[in-house]
Amino acid sequence: MPPAVFTLIEEYRDRAKSMKPGKDLALLIDDFFAQVHEVLKDAHLREIARISNEHRVEVSSLRRKAQGIVEPPRPMKENLKPQQWKNNDEVMELRSLQDRLDLANSRVRAAETLLATAV
Repeated sequence: MPPAVFTLIEEYRDRAKSMKPGKDLALLIDDFFAQVHEVLKDAHLREIARISNEHRVEVSSLRRKAQGIVEPPRPMKENLKPQQWKNNDEVMELRSLQDRLDLANSRVRAAETLLATAV
């Protein structure tokens, strides 16, 4: 729970002590939950933005790494075929990076969907 919620609890507890049971107290409770909802919504939106930013950085990093591996070095002999430019380790690393890139992209899409539905 964000610390602001505990502050709201104390504030509304003090206000509720001075009120008579009935309509006013019910309105106070409604107001309390509306305030708590705003605090939690802000906290969730900040968390979503943080996660989205982390994944955006990770995706760009993986793209840079993948682009560096995909570009083949110039062959020593001109008669080499492009498939011979990469050894098995490079292919395995490229597949691993591509999997991580796909995962990061799906996480970014999920975070963006959450952000769009939270507003």
